[in-house]
Amino acid sequence: MSDFGSSSQRRGLRRRGALDQHTQHFGPNMTPMVDVVMVILVFFMVSAAFVGPEWFLRTLLPQSAAKAASTPTGAGGATLGPLRITLDMKLDPADPTRVRVSGNGLTDATPEAMGQSLKKLTDGLAGEEVLSKIEVLIAPARSVPYREVVRMHELVSGAGITRVGYSTN
Repeated sequence: MSDFGSSSQRRGLRRRGALDQHTQHFGPNMTPMVDVVMVILVFFMVSAAFVGPEWFLRTLLPQSAAKAASTPTGAGGATLGPLRITLDMKLDPADPTRVRVSGNGLTDATPEAMGQSLKKLTDGLAGEEVLSKIEVLIAPARSVPYREVVRMHELVSGAGITRVGYSTN
């Protein structure tokens, strides 16, 4: 007798072909589906990390005419309407990497100069009630990068103005 056993035992140890392996396969292949789910999960995790402070900017939404007409009255029955300042932002024609802002008595000023101008305006005012009457509308041109609009919003907020809105051209 040989050490390998009988011929029926040797037949069980033979290599199996592709057809034999296919007949033992049950169900769909889950590997591609798991790969796709992992890619989607990573995408959402990475995109959530990019949510920065500009995502949470407070802006003014348009009001109906009835709401806008109801303004409080001051001493002597005079209406204390809000002070509305429009800041027009555009790129400098001489240097397209710089932004120029016009409004509040300044023309073609840098954003920093505009922020200082607004700070001077609010320095003399006291009280939250008075500061809440100042409304700033930022009106950027289409060519102005969004980061510059966010920077202008931060400068306006740094001046103590809480009512900031945006205008699209």
